[in-house]
Amino acid sequence: MDFIPRKSFLRVLLKFAGIFTVATLSAGAQEKLELRPGEKQLFLDDHVIKEVHNLRQVIHRPKKISPDAIIRPEHPWENLVVQTRNAPFWDPAEQVWKLYYISFLEDEGGTANSSAQCLAISMDGLQWTKPNLGLVEWEGSKANNIVTLHRKNRQAMSELYHVIYDPNDVPARRYKGFFGINGRQPAVSPDGLHWQMLNTPVIPSQDESQLIYDELGGQFLATVKHEGPYGRSAYLVTSKDFNEWTKPRMIFHADGEDQTASRRRIAARLTDPRFAPLTVNRPADYNTDVYNLPVFPYEGIYIGTPMFFNQSGPNPAPIGNTDGFHHVELVMSRDLIRWERVAGRALFMENAHAGTGAYDTAQYIPANRPVRRGNELWFYHSGIKYRFHPDNVRTRPDGTKTYMSLRDSGAIYVSRLRLDGFVSLVAGELEGALLTRPLLVKGKRLHVNANVRSGGRLRAEVLDAAGRTVMEGFTADNSAVLADDQLGAQLSWAGGKNLGDLAGKQVRLRFVFQQADLYGFWVTD
Repeated sequence: MDFIPRKSFLRVLLKFAGIFTVATLSAGAQEKLELRPGEKQLFLDDHVIKEVHNLRQVIHRPKKISPDAIIRPEHPWENLVVQTRNAPFWDPAEQVWKLYYISFLEDEGGTANSSAQCLAISMDGLQWTKPNLGLVEWEGSKANNIVTLHRKNRQAMSELYHVIYDPNDVPARRYKGFFGINGRQPAVSPDGLHWQMLNTPVIPSQDESQLIYDELGGQFLATVKHEGPYGRSAYLVTSKDFNEWTKPRMIFHADGEDQTASRRRIAARLTDPRFAPLTVNRPADYNTDVYNLPVFPYEGIYIGTPMFFNQSGPNPAPIGNTDGFHHVELVMSRDLIRWERVAGRALFMENAHAGTGAYDTAQYIPANRPVRRGNELWFYHSGIKYRFHPDNVRTRPDGTKTYMSLRDSGAIYVSRLRLDGFVSLVAGELEGALLTRPLLVKGKRLHVNANVRSGGRLRAEVLDAAGRTVMEGFTADNSAVLADDQLGAQLSWAGGKNLGDLAGKQVRLRFVFQQADLYGFWVTD
């Protein structure tokens, strides 16, 4: 099969948005790679790819497990909006899933937003209860699930914003989190309920951030929000011990192409009756920036789900802020600093249609990372019905105007994605092929995550390092044939041959398939 050199995935997809035939190496890429046991090679970029033929790079979106929200406003202390930046985690001591979320409530006679930071627990990650914690008094009773409460005249840094569970630290520091809405104060807890602020400087940030433990880098990682090109941008801070943090460094921001795309998105939204209407439309003020950037390690790389805000114009004075809507894309990095857009900036998550009863019709806010559940990745996200609505405006007793969230206008959902299923290389009726760069293979057995549709097949062959000659016994005709949907199918060759027979040699792998999606490959001992 002949292969035609190409530009990188992203440039080709942005230009042609379709089938491509292909590939020279990305700038700065090395010629040789090690293929170590257990290290999956995905296709969010072209790191391991030399050439492809008759294939498309396709992004796959998580789908809601249920159209119903898993956590929504129920109690007086959460009567406006509930939302979260935290994915749930499993507490091995209590044998439950825990999810910390933020609730917004009417205060001061319905003319002020206050917030409570609350806990929900679950046995399965789907059905959630709100336990009576007995910690914080609300209207004369502590029978509620409030962990911290922030109301007018409360002390600074009283809002618990992020919580993660760290099983590797001493018991007194098992729970780690950030307090504060503007600026982030690191804190620790033995139980996730009683918190101690650390004697460390406040991490500067605007009102959005994300926090995880980065298993790949062996560090705590947070992205915080500051200004940059075109407005809000994502900055990185890291810590090895959760005490000393690096200075914020800008790692991701919107660009000119985002502005052009945003104008198209806003125009489409204004004419598409399926989506919630925009109440403000001022083309001179259109802008897109990065509202939030969750980042998490996955199979040796970093994946980000940036939430872009498409601004359609400023709200009426004197309310301030802006109208618009969110969408989520997919980005990836190998060093946390240089980020690549995936699949030509295709949508990874977007707002639900209006009239469906969904909350996420205007604002879609991903949590800090997906949770692996069996052979799926579960993505938790917050959904808010309106960015701006005339009913948001309230009049205080002194006659001034203020902006309020609407009652029951925000909730939390969970969606599922196939394991490793962010991106696939797709072949249709015409047979397609992927040729890797030279690989030093250190395993014996070759595995793929692939979905072969009816009438399709997938095979593999091994070539020499130059990619000119198929190794004896490793032809596609000798390959086992995959003809169904498998997350970890093993490919072998007739006569019991496997990659262990080529130990110490530089080789290239070629996957040949039709009517199939290939999500990734790897080797095992």
